Amino acid sequence: MTNVLTISGHGSGTGRSVIALNLATSLAVYEKRTLLIDCDPHGVISAWAGMDDSHPAQDLSSVMSGRTRLGDAAAKTEFNFLDVVPAGPKLAKQSQRLSRQWANEKLLRLLIEESQEIGYEYIIIDAPLSDRFLTLSAMTAADWLICPVHPRSSTRGDLLKLFSDIRYVRGTHQVSLGIAGFLFNQCEGPEDIDTFVREKGVGDIESLICRTHIPTDPLVDDALEQNIPLVLSDIKSPSASAFLHVAQEIDLKF
Repeated sequence: MTNVLTISGHGSGTGRSVIALNLATSLAVYEKRTLLIDCDPHGVISAWAGMDDSHPAQDLSSVMSGRTRLGDAAAKTEFNFLDVVPAGPKLAKQSQRLSRQWANEKLLRLLIEESQEIGYEYIIIDAPLSDRFLTLSAMTAADWLICPVHPRSSTRGDLLKLFSDIRYVRGTHQVSLGIAGFLFNQCEGPEDIDTFVREKGVGDIESLICRTHIPTDPLVDDALEQNIPLVLSDIKSPSASAFLHVAQEIDLKF
């Protein structure tokens, strides 16, 4: 059985792509066969995988146009258990065209369902903030959401917008979209989480908060500049260790 998880949430600076990349690589470290789909036209995941706009590989834009099967667009990485579907230079234009019909929001889910025989244990989707159609497509494709929260920049309004999107996806596309966890990122300590919950008046999410939080760690920026995941930069760093624990926590849910 494949578990499809989308990293999505409102508010800038929460680290969606960083979380998607490092959760997927951490699952691969534990030998969980994982597919990472870059659904963000900015292509952070694609850049890490060494696939720039001139790369000839098949990509998500060709998958969503029907020219390529999802499994054929999955490129190998240096991790034996991790493949990546890059965004592709035409993804933004492809999104514009597909967004003219709301039913196309379910297209990525249908394409994933058609490709179940490729045998991934996990599919992790990096949802963008800037493209509404691709965000809803990534959410509709998922069984579960992992929702990044920044303790100092996220707001109650961000969470309310997220819940509104979840209701829309469930009602419009008739999918059982659950929340696997709210993952607090760039925390100085667990007290940041307590303060956020208290000050924002969001005690109703407490039972859904991941036990592990991602600490503030300068090595995160260093790894991004080098276009490598944290486990390759320094597997013993606080943030790399945290992502490995999050991967274990998520895996235990399924």
